[in-house]
Amino acid sequence: MPKNLLTLDQLSLDEVNDILSKAQYYRDGGFVPNLQGKIACNLFFESSTRTQYSFQVAEERLGMRVISFDPEVSSLNKQETFYDTVKAFDSFGVDALVIRHKQNEYYKELEGKVDAAILNGGDGTGNHPTQSLLDLLTIKQEFGRF
Repeated sequence: MPKNLLTLDQLSLDEVNDILSKAQYYRDGGFVPNLQGKIACNLFFESSTRTQYSFQVAEERLGMRVISFDPEVSSLNKQETFYDTVKAFDSFGVDALVIRHKQNEYYKELEGKVDAAILNGGDGTGNHPTQSLLDLLTIKQEFGRF
């Protein structure tokens, strides 16, 4: 399984099926890992309700500490760049960066330059792999197969 989840295309069919199986197992009441001591940083540079708060609820259920970034009260207002903002949070030693941005493939600027795992919470009109996985899980639940 790759460290980052940037696009659905980066996953093999076996990896997609493994993720969906685990998601169904957790939904059915299976043992959910405890990630206490891990920190997730939600960096939503674009407005979102369902994705942002779905991640926050999931992270908290996993026992993670959650940092929620608010671009309206950040140094972006003082011309800090997207890259510098993300690098600042990465330098805090967070374990995961959940990022939503209006720019397609924003993550290309970050690959190999941050230590934390990057989870793409949506990039412009490009990719939204977590939503795609959720859609696939719903299809599988409804029809039993693809």
